[in-house]
Amino acid sequence: VRILSPVDGKEEWRFRCPLEADSEHQFLATLDRLCLHHVGQPLAGLNWLIRENEAFDRWQRRKCDVRMAEDLFDEWQRDSAKAVKDSSKGGAVLHLCTIPVQPATE
Repeated sequence: VRILSPVDGKEEWRFRCPLEADSEHQFLATLDRLCLHHVGQPLAGLNWLIRENEAFDRWQRRKCDVRMAEDLFDEWQRDSAKAVKDSSKGGAVLHLCTIPVQPATE
């Protein structure tokens, strides 16, 4: 899991999350605990980043939900199958970002 800054896109945190889960909901619960531990925010306080192009220079923000977990598992399975063929290490990376906080107005 990589947590990027919503301002400049630089990596703020990085940690591993096991993809072994009985369901997407179980995975999300584990991810929520890890986000609280590493980032100090629950998963609800983060956005899921989906790349808009192969250059990784444009991202689309979405709320973290079951669809995020489904997409991550699909990517992991594709990468794992590719790694078997290539004899290299496969893995999926989940990109998240913190949600910018609006400054309080006086």
